[in-house]
Order: sequence, then structure tokens, then C-alpha cells
Amino acid sequence: QVALKADMPSPGFVFEPYRVPEPIPFWKRLFTPSGWSRTKEDAILQFMNAFTVSKLRKKIGYNKKQFQEQAFNIYKEVNKLIARGDIPSLQKALTDDMHSTVKNEIRKRQSKWKSVHWELVEPAVSIRT
Repeated sequence: QVALKADMPSPGFVFEPYRVPEPIPFWKRLFTPSGWSRTKEDAILQFMNAFTVSKLRKKIGYNKKQFQEQAFNIYKEVNKLIARGDIPSLQKALTDDMHSTVKNEIRKRQSKWKSVHWELVEPAVSIRT
């Protein structure tokens, strides 16, 4: 008998760092071509988000509370893995870009500290989607 362990790399959609768009002043948004194009991009993004959420509600019964609970559980699991330094398990939970970033941070941390303790105080006060 041979033990076989299937190992699939991350599909690339579970966790990716979110960057808040750089705020631009009202006058720049209103009176410059770059401001108008930024306003257009922001409006299109909002419409795309609304369309996606409505499709999810129709097809799979998307529930905001359920999504937030799942995201919170993923967040806890990923942070526990980071604290333990479990790089192979992180590869399954993170996208390739994020895995590379976290792996480098873990290696830098391990050169300075012997171990890390991570604990999340529950309940979460504010979860926003």
C-alpha cells in the first residue's frame, strides 16, 4: 500500500490584500479629466458589485451574515497558520501573491523570534463587507 496525499495549490481567490483607493479631493474629481475617469471607474465598480451580489442571491441564496461568518473563520484560520509558521498549509489557503508575501514575513520573523502567540478576542465587534 502506498499513501497518497493530494496537494492542490491555491485557486487564487480565497484571500487577497485589499487596498483602499486613494481618496481624491472633490475639486479634482469634478474639474479634471483624471477625476472624471476615476468617478466613472468608481461608478462601474459599484454597479459590478451590485450585479454580482444580486446574481449570488438568486442562484445560491447569498446571505451577508453567512458570508461574514465564513470570512471571519478563514481570517482566524489563516492567522493561526501564520503564527505557527505553517507554510505548506498557508499555500492551500492563500493566493500565490499573498502566500509569497506571508512566507517572506514568516522567514523574517523566525530570524528574530523563536515563537509567536496569536489569539483573537471574540466576538468581533464590526465586520464590514
